[in-house]
Amino acid sequence: MPAYMKVSSLLLTICAVVCCAARAQASTFTIPTDDDLVIGARAIVRGRVLSVSCQLDDQTGRVFTYVRLRVREVLKGQISDREIVIMEQGGQTGNRGSVIFGTPGFEKGERVLL
Repeated sequence: MPAYMKVSSLLLTICAVVCCAARAQASTFTIPTDDDLVIGARAIVRGRVLSVSCQLDDQTGRVFTYVRLRVREVLKGQISDREIVIMEQGGQTGNRGSVIFGTPGFEKGERVLL
């Protein structure tokens, strides 16, 4: 096979790959500064995780994680309850689950600042 045909075959192959390639998608996360987080927060508390449970929402078909906290100190906001529940999208229950990148993980007994 002559050299020009090899080059032509290579170029044709490259063009086919480029034209048929699926569009790549990516996520970009901008990490806010601590000051931005404090300013944007409705409330900030220190506490301890009492329990973590996941449940499927039948209306949306999504899994949510419920984190029950004992509030030790309120640093910002008007929270008078000594126990609160935080709901986060994502989690695992039965054969259903989802992972939401960027959401925190919690463990029973863990001390947290939220």
